[in-house]
Amino acid sequence: MKNKQVHFVVLNAAPLLKGEQATNFIYEVQNLNLSEVEISNLNALEEIGDRISYLSQRGGTFKFKTTAGKIFLNNLRMVDGYMPEILAEMVLIAFKTNTSDLSTLVSEMEFLNPLGYRDVHNVKYYNYKIKELLRHLGLGMDEKALWTGQQNIYEHYPVLKECEEIFYYIEI
Repeated sequence: MKNKQVHFVVLNAAPLLKGEQATNFIYEVQNLNLSEVEISNLNALEEIGDRISYLSQRGGTFKFKTTAGKIFLNNLRMVDGYMPEILAEMVLIAFKTNTSDLSTLVSEMEFLNPLGYRDVHNVKYYNYKIKELLRHLGLGMDEKALWTGQQNIYEHYPVLKECEEIFYYIEI
């Protein structure tokens, strides 16, 4: 696998959305030189988290390339120019740590600071940006239709739970 570009697709990575193929995140695996045996071992692994761990243990690093859906990518960029990269990092953290708890993932993002935001007065950048994403999702943004920021509360009904649990929306 020398000098070959390797792409890695993480499926069903956006549980806040409907899990369409458009929400798949595509990464390029860099700094990796696998033997035929290692490739065979990798292909034998069924779980995405196991594959990520296997590649990481061999020096592979993951660089976000794009999402499978171009509309989804544009919608994320509409919320924040770096939202695709933020979610891509959160997806990797989720698979590496085997957690899907959003507050835990956001806390880990704040600690790791993969985008290198300057620490100014303990501002929680990732917390704010994920809340903005949730707000847009609640107002009608999805992965299929181009999002212009126009609120559409008639097609999406926000469902909120007590105790600051995550919300989801349903079509009516």
